[in-house]
Amino acid sequence: MGKWVEGAKLRRRPQWLIWLPRVWLAVAGAFLLWQSMTYRGVSAFAAEWQFNAFGFYHPALTYLVLLLLFCSPLLLLRVPLRRDRSQRAPVPAEARFSHAIGTTSRLLKTLFGAAVAVAIAAVMVASLTLFLPRNDGPVARTVIGDDAPPPPPGPAALTGRLLHEKTSVFNEDFVLTRRSSRFAPMIGEGTDQTVLHYFVELPPETATTVPDTVTVRQGILRKGGLPGELVRLYRYAGFRVDPDYYVLFASAESMRRAYLTDALELLVLALFIALIGGIYAYRRRRLRRLGT
Repeated sequence: MGKWVEGAKLRRRPQWLIWLPRVWLAVAGAFLLWQSMTYRGVSAFAAEWQFNAFGFYHPALTYLVLLLLFCSPLLLLRVPLRRDRSQRAPVPAEARFSHAIGTTSRLLKTLFGAAVAVAIAAVMVASLTLFLPRNDGPVARTVIGDDAPPPPPGPAALTGRLLHEKTSVFNEDFVLTRRSSRFAPMIGEGTDQTVLHYFVELPPETATTVPDTVTVRQGILRKGGLPGELVRLYRYAGFRVDPDYYVLFASAESMRRAYLTDALELLVLALFIALIGGIYAYRRRRLRRLGT
């Protein structure tokens, strides 16, 4: 009995080795979430690779795969532990069951902690819609030009030349639904067409062969808001997109759609992680029954 207790003490992992994977997972998860929301870095690279290879992009699945890749170095920590374990004397069956239950319990806490963290991230992303411009209030009317200041965010009517031939399409696939959004640049009469300050959301059925005539479009204006993929697309096509560009959305629903879609995909990811945690919870119950 004394030898078993001594062996159990030797097999206890240091505290830093227990907390390191959790801290690593939290930092990697927050970093990748920030990159996904701002469309930059490795998340943007993975998204554009999917667009080029498959023609679509799944943010939640991409987030999960990148998180697994970022956490893969943690597997190197198990190599010294396995080597040290192989050099020890044989451990009784009771101790092996106790060690397996403890390892499964720690993994279970990590999985459910990750599921809760992703669910909180989904709520935070959805809550960003509360800070978007509202649809009520007077309509600000502006004629786009080099010297014209931008109208305040909210209901607005823009007058300018709509470049239908430069329309970009953003397709979203989520489970069984598919949505398509169209955006076209709007410039001032006689201004440089290669510098883009305004974009207008178009109806899905709008044709791209419509002449580029001066028109008036009304909707909800907000600063930014164009999908990052489309911003990159315009820049690759030789346009200069103003860092402080504006988008005139057709409705409040379409303006919130990107946030709600990202929040829903994160929620599905949280449920998937919780499902894996449920499998390990079932495994822990079986180990406890076998150990008794």
